[in-house]
Parts: sequence; structure tokens; C-alpha cells
Amino acid sequence: MLAAIAFARPVDFDAVHVDGIRHISPLDIHYADELGYKIKLLGQAKRHAGGVSQTVRPQLIPKSLPVANIDGVLNAVVMRGSFVDEVLLVGRGAGGGPTASAVAADLIDIARGIAPPIFGITTGHMQAESPANDTVPESKQAYYLRVSVKDEPGVFADIAATLRDHAISLETVVQRGHEPGQNVPVILTTHPSSETAMRSALATIDAMDTVLAPTQLLPIMPA
Repeated sequence: MLAAIAFARPVDFDAVHVDGIRHISPLDIHYADELGYKIKLLGQAKRHAGGVSQTVRPQLIPKSLPVANIDGVLNAVVMRGSFVDEVLLVGRGAGGGPTASAVAADLIDIARGIAPPIFGITTGHMQAESPANDTVPESKQAYYLRVSVKDEPGVFADIAATLRDHAISLETVVQRGHEPGQNVPVILTTHPSSETAMRSALATIDAMDTVLAPTQLLPIMPA
């Protein structure tokens, strides 16, 4: 809906790429905080020459960005335009009170016969907008990885070699002390790379006998 409001065109919602937040663990929140980030669920839409791309997924956001500090019942919308640069709108959008207020306002509008256009203009004046196609260049961004591995020699070297073979370079590596024989979480952040290359590398990494669970992968928003 926000994409339709922003671009004044109906968008194919079935084309939205969605990742949930159920796979986010306390470990991810802890390590993100240690690395200077917060994890937030973001919905994003961007217009390209080949259409509109849309995603909904958790991301690591630098604590220095205002949107990282949106907590509690607050919601935020960040807009970037050609002439206005970046605009941040913040308001109460969740919780019992704000939700009840919005519902009551809608009921009052219905009772009064008020029907404002949901998207800023009437739907009859909206033109269809296609989802982004294969002609849109794949953007690159940094990533956070949490790999659960066996405590064996050479495991990290194999992971690093796989990332290197896919032209993915590492920025940070975090591995804390542990008892011998225990499973080890290895935290990696990368320099910007394509998601295609990253997922190809993870397919190889997750197939290793020394990797005990699917690797956690989260994009990192640039500062």
C-alpha cells in the first residue's frame, strides 16, 4: 500500500519478496548490537526503469540512523525523492490505543459518508506499475552471516575460501571462546556483494559436513 501511495500506481503485491522475523534469534540481536546495529523489519519499494521492486525483510541498521531508534508502538516511513532528499515520518502505529483511534476514525468517516481516496488519488486515475524485471541491475549490499559450525580445525578456512570463490570479501569476523567440543557460532559481515552471489555461496557452505544449521543471512543497510 505504501508503494502504491508513493508512486500513485497500483503495484503487483504478489511480486513482493518477503522474509519473516521468526528466524531472528537472541544471538543475532546480541551480535548486531555488539557490531553497532539494530535489527528492524523493513518494507522497501524502489522505482527502476524496469519497474518497481518491493521487499519486506529484517535488516541490520546502523545505530547512527534515526530509523534504528524507532521502538515501541512507533512506526516510521522513510522517503527519498529527487528534490527533497530523505524525509522521515514517525508516528504511533501499533498498540491498543493507536489502533483503536485509527479504527474509530474510519468508522466516523463511514458514518459521515466520507470516502477519501486511499492512495491520494482515485483508483480510476491510477496507472498500472509492473514489478521490476530482469533488466533491473542487481544492487549490491553488505551482509551479516551467522554460521553454526563444529569445533574442528580448518572449518573457518573452508568458509572463507567459499566466499572468496564467489567474489565476496569479509569485513569483520567474530568468534567467542567456548568449551571444547561445543558448537560454535561464527559471525561474519561482508563488504557489498550481490545477493545472487551470496546465496550461491551459502548453498555451498550449508552443504558442508561441519556446518550444523542453515546459515542466518541478513542484509545490512548502509550508514
